[in-house]
Amino acid sequence: MSIGTLIIRVDASPAIGSGHLTRCLLIGKKMDTEGWDVLFFTADKQAKYSIKKNGFCCEEITYKEEIPSHFLKKNKPIVIIADINSKVIFVEDKEYKIYINTLHQQADLLLTFEDMVDYPYPADIVVIPYCGAEKIKIDNTNKTTKYLLGPKYFPLKDEFENTTTTISNEVKNIVITMGGSDPEKITLKVLQALNFEAINANITVIVGGMSEITDQDINYITSNILGKISIKRNVSNMAELIAESDIAFTNSGLTKYEIAALGIPIILISNTERHSKYSELFSKSSSAIHLGYHAFVEWEDVINAYNNLKYNLEKRIRMSEKSKLLFGVNGSDIIIKKINQVVFS
Repeated sequence: MSIGTLIIRVDASPAIGSGHLTRCLLIGKKMDTEGWDVLFFTADKQAKYSIKKNGFCCEEITYKEEIPSHFLKKNKPIVIIADINSKVIFVEDKEYKIYINTLHQQADLLLTFEDMVDYPYPADIVVIPYCGAEKIKIDNTNKTTKYLLGPKYFPLKDEFENTTTTISNEVKNIVITMGGSDPEKITLKVLQALNFEAINANITVIVGGMSEITDQDINYITSNILGKISIKRNVSNMAELIAESDIAFTNSGLTKYEIAALGIPIILISNTERHSKYSELFSKSSSAIHLGYHAFVEWEDVINAYNNLKYNLEKRIRMSEKSKLLFGVNGSDIIIKKINQVVFS
């Protein structure tokens, strides 16, 4: 028997990435098992395909369109989760606030995932699940808004909680994963650097479903690498593949949190200058060396960071132990518990 309606408003595209959709699917699946009727709304065809592939009903709307009223059944609680605060969609903060206010009026409870900004948000629950968010001083004009700040609220797939890892004495395996899209093609920048150095290691390249990088692109620039090159697409065992590595290269998307949960030392390159600031906070709190904004990263930076970790076992162990401390109970469980408390109290 249904206990209420959960509407999830989320987008995913090569420009936005797929991390927001991934965590919304995770929360949707868990709330579905608790008896919620779950319905997704998106403005992206690729996102709609992924949502339906995961077994959910999904309606396509325009980016700034409100939820059509005939989906809002008032005889049971209506919860809306919005994970759409992206400059790709809303250039101006004012536009975003207007849209969120509209969603707020349509729901009994509105939960939003937000970026690292210190202005008050027009929602009942605001989740900022990133390193450094705990220190944000928000002028909470609306005293009823509940803020869930910090990586302990980061929604993790069960596979990243249940997979164990150990730090090997030698670095033999590298994983390169830039999330769902990698629009800046940072994957190729890393591979070019490793190829120039002719490193002797096995490299697993995980290419996201929205990436435009081809196998030919990868094979063309890896002829000097002495180890085996494995290209993986449509991956269903992400945690297992990452756990087999000794060092991970990733970008400033949400994948870095999944890698950190496994305790794999990370070399991190930021997609944008704005992300670079957040990546610095992440690197100080977890198992990461941040090289900066991708446009300013040279091949020597990549190799120096790689050698720094390869020849320093103690550092890799420290980084691994530190990153695992970021997470406790799965963030999605805490978020769902908070939703139920507010709705049914």
